[in-house]
Amino acid sequence: MPALAKALIDIDRSDVQALIEGEWTEDEVLEFKSTLSQSGSGNPDKWLVDQSAIGAAAKRDILAEVVAMANSYGGDVVLGITEADEKPPRAVAINPLPNCVELASRLEHAARDLIKPQIPMLNVRGIPIDGDSGVVVFRVPQSRAAPHRLEMKGTEKECYRRVGDRSEPMTMREIQDLTFSVSRGLQRVDERLLGFSKEFEVWLYEPPERVYRCGYAVVATPLSAELYF
Repeated sequence: MPALAKALIDIDRSDVQALIEGEWTEDEVLEFKSTLSQSGSGNPDKWLVDQSAIGAAAKRDILAEVVAMANSYGGDVVLGITEADEKPPRAVAINPLPNCVELASRLEHAARDLIKPQIPMLNVRGIPIDGDSGVVVFRVPQSRAAPHRLEMKGTEKECYRRVGDRSEPMTMREIQDLTFSVSRGLQRVDERLLGFSKEFEVWLYEPPERVYRCGYAVVATPLSAELYF
């Protein structure tokens, strides 16, 4: 269940403020990021200066959290929330980031380019708080295409997973176990689909005498553990 408990399109400023007022803490399905990480030289990310680009360090840090969520239980990553220096971290203030709608769009494109395989049904939205400044929310599904990895310089194609309120690199054994688990899940889907297909054929081609049937088969294969209609 997403931490913000609403469809992403319906989340507004009051929902973000509720995270502060309710003193929400990070856990397996909720991650806060105050701002975009500094560049390698220690300077603020360029987006915070002139909104011309998003630096590699900022992309790496935020997308690692997204990968970890997809490889684990799914959840929300909220960029623009300052945390208390305690364990687990607690939301204490909104830290609006400039031109948050465009920032969300660029980060969504970065996720598509840098996360392999792509995360199905990943949604990213900028929510204005003060003018065009605001927060960016990543709605990350628990993925049936896992394990996902981040492919960019400095990550060595690492996979991440969620452990409590932290995201950690996965070991080779953990990657193998997750791959096997996902494969078995997809195999069960195929087996059930084959069973339904056979039942449908019997219904369609072996009707009682003087009964004529016309059938349409529609198949939907889930790409994430959670479906929204």
